[in-house]
Amino acid sequence: MKLTAFALALVFAATLVLMNLPAPTQASVKDDTPLADQMLEIQGILKKIRRSVRKPEQNEESLQLANDLVKGMLASRLMPPPMLEKIPADQKDAFRAGYRKMMAETAKMVLDLEIAILDGDNDKAQELYKQIADMEEKGHAKYTEGG
Repeated sequence: MKLTAFALALVFAATLVLMNLPAPTQASVKDDTPLADQMLEIQGILKKIRRSVRKPEQNEESLQLANDLVKGMLASRLMPPPMLEKIPADQKDAFRAGYRKMMAETAKMVLDLEIAILDGDNDKAQELYKQIADMEEKGHAKYTEGG
């Protein structure tokens, strides 16, 4: 009987905690832009690759995901970042160049991840995935309003 009461209390407490968590967002960019659509796609691919890269038997899937990811990143590097409109005119070119450079550097990391998978080095691929995820967070902090 005690176990049942304890289990109910635990479920109730967990429910309260979950109800008070902020709703997850799908993107840190404005929802009505081509870049937002591209970033949503990139985030979905990143979630899938995070899981697949751990398992050598899923390397073919990981390679396809890496290919899709790098294509998305290369396309989005040419789109204006959301914060660009709030940057003073004399700093826009440098800001735009910084964004494009960061996206290109991240795409290079994805290509390194692809090479690691091709080499059968899933441990290295996992490390590279973490670096890519860190770069994503830094990029959102710098180039989007939602940070």
